[in-house]
Parts: sequence; structure tokens; C-alpha cells
Amino acid sequence: MELRQAKKGEETKVSDLAVRIFKPNMKEQFIRLFHEQNIKHIFVAEDNLHLVSALNYYVSTIKSNRGLFKIASIGAVCTLEAYRGQGITSSLLTMAEEVMIEENIDFCIISGRRGLYQRFGARDVGSIDRYTYNPSSKVQKTCGLRPFQEVDEDLMYQIYEKEPIQYLRSKDEFHDLLIAQTYPDTYQTYPIYLIEYEGKIEAYVILIDHHDKKELGIKEYAGNRKCIINALPELMRIHQKTSIDFMTFNEDEIKQHIGVSPERMSQQATIKIINHTSFFNKLNTWAKENNKAIKLNENNRLSLLNKSYTLTDEMMLKLIFSGDIPLEMSQKEADLLKQVFPIDLPWSHNLNYQ
Repeated sequence: MELRQAKKGEETKVSDLAVRIFKPNMKEQFIRLFHEQNIKHIFVAEDNLHLVSALNYYVSTIKSNRGLFKIASIGAVCTLEAYRGQGITSSLLTMAEEVMIEENIDFCIISGRRGLYQRFGARDVGSIDRYTYNPSSKVQKTCGLRPFQEVDEDLMYQIYEKEPIQYLRSKDEFHDLLIAQTYPDTYQTYPIYLIEYEGKIEAYVILIDHHDKKELGIKEYAGNRKCIINALPELMRIHQKTSIDFMTFNEDEIKQHIGVSPERMSQQATIKIINHTSFFNKLNTWAKENNKAIKLNENNRLSLLNKSYTLTDEMMLKLIFSGDIPLEMSQKEADLLKQVFPIDLPWSHNLNYQ
């Protein structure tokens, strides 16, 4: 058996394998992941001239409240049943990590939480607020709604670009992801609406309308938060749902308008730091510029207020991405850590989901 990077032209075979393992519309929903231009980020196992396993990742830049981070989204990891349990995917993860290190990837986000990724060193971390909203019928409607039309795409992109926490997207990338990630599944669709106020488009929402659920989901939103909240009752009425379920980063302005408390949860994905030096330098730069007496180094040493602690990889991940205080510390030290962590990241299951 041969484990290697995919060759030009094999992206079709890889997407065929993903369709066989996952669902029929994998090719349509992940056009960037399986694209020929992403071939150096596709890794395969071949046995007797047949692809039996594959792993893919897509490189993006995230704009966070702590700076810009180069990340790899790992997805469509699949192996034929007869070849499972042989450590093939673990080896492909190691190969992919070597390339990610060469590319100075700060951290990777994996669309899965199984033991395979735990063994790789990734953990189910992150700090996301989940809202379940059942608005009162007394909400006064002040914003209008209309379904998405193709001519709206440029305006949606302009709205998206103003988001404080986001995956940075080129215009072409926004176009591809919009088409791909709203391609319908057999069990749910992804309707898009634009929200108007006083004749001006102020926001958009991309919904998740599961045929058998009473809750309406939101895959992605952008724009005026007050208008978004005001539009939710009408969206529920249109789709005949009893509530709306959606995720936000912790400091999203939307919490000022929604009137309900969220549930704190992880990214529902696993994360691993790839380039400790680059990632920690970015966090240290932010801390210094904002007069926070905190410093991280690549040996997982945490220095704060003239004290130093050694953390495990898991402790470091939980501190940075979930805001979990790793050890017994003074109240002053804990309060300082809470001023820096967790870092705010966009919901990973938005249009950039891989």
C-alpha cells in the first residue's frame, strides 16, 4: 500500500470516494476542497491502483479578536470499510501535518470529534454561544425580508466583509462557498434571505431547514444584528417552525438584542495547534500591545505576573480556545487569563465548513 499526496487529476477519484462513504452531494457541497487547485492538500492511500482512503484540508485565514490566524480546515476524511482499523488515516494525518508545518499553519480545525483525532492531539474545544430563540408574538416587525436572488451576491459580500470575526474570503471564494454550502441535502435545505430596513439591505441570513425538525437553524448571518433578531419571528412563520437555533462568537453584538441567555459550547469540532511558534508569537504580540502581562512559548510555558507554569498540550488548547483555567491559580492570575482567553473565532460550521 502506498500513502502519498494526491496527484493532479486524482481529485475526482477522491470526491468519488467521499460520495461513496458519506453522501451523494459531497462533490457539490465541497467544490473548493476537492478542486484541482487544492491538490497539494489532498492525501491518499492507494492499494492495487485503487484509492482506499483520503484526507483533505482547505487553507483559510481567520480574523479573530486576537489577530489574524492561518488555519487548515480538515474534512471529508474517509476510508473504505475493509481498510479501517489499520492506522491508515492516522498516517495520512501525520503526512498532512508535515505539509501544514511547511505552510506555517497556526492551527487546524477538524470536522469530527472521534478518537482518531484525539490520538492525533486535537481536542474538542472552542467557545461558542448557542441561542435557542422562541420570540414573542408581540415583537413589532420593523424589518422586511426577501429571498435571495443572484444579483444580491455582491451586496451580501459587502455585508460579510464588515464582520468583526470572520473567515477572510475573496469574492470568488465567497461565490463558490455560497453555492456549495447551500446545495440542498435530501433531509434539509439552506434558504437565503436578505433583511431590509427603510428600503436598504442591512443583513442576510442563511438558514438550515431540516424537514423533520421543529427548530429552524441558522448556518450563517452577517450585518445589522438588531434587524436580524427582528426578522426571526417572520422566518419562523414562513418555515412553520417553533424556535430558531443559532451559534455566535462570545462577544457578538447580537446578545444585546436577543433577550435570552445562551448555552456555552465548543466548536463541535476538534482543534490542534500546528505551528506553536507562529501562533504563540501572534498571541504574545496582542498581549504586549494591550498591556496584558501574559506570555506563551512553544514549550507550553505560560508566564503571567512574574510566575511561570508548564501546561500539557490539552491544557493549552482548553485555555486558548475554551477559556478553561488550567491549574490552581490566584484570583488575580485567573482574572488576567480571562481578559485574554478564550479567543473569539467564527462558528466553524458556517459557509467555510469542510
